[in-house]
Amino acid sequence: MWAGRPRPPRELRSGVRLASHGPGMEFGEMAILEHSRSADVFADTPVTCLELPLDSFADYRRLHPETSLKIMRNLAAILARRLVLANAKVDLLSAY
Repeated sequence: MWAGRPRPPRELRSGVRLASHGPGMEFGEMAILEHSRSADVFADTPVTCLELPLDSFADYRRLHPETSLKIMRNLAAILARRLVLANAKVDLLSAY
């Protein structure tokens, strides 16, 4: 994402958001692995994004396997970081 503030639609009953994004962050990356989306995203402001269609990424992987491996490693790191944060949120919310 280059500009804007998209957000997933999930909020707690108290109105607290479970996630939000800003410039430089990514979303929708699960579609590269599972070929489907896991959530909808809404925008609080106009958003400018870079889209990577799945078939284009498949072509890129064939042409540039080493760079594609780096992209997939970065994706794994992003998802691992999100899992750690999600677990921390579960721990925090289960205390209530």
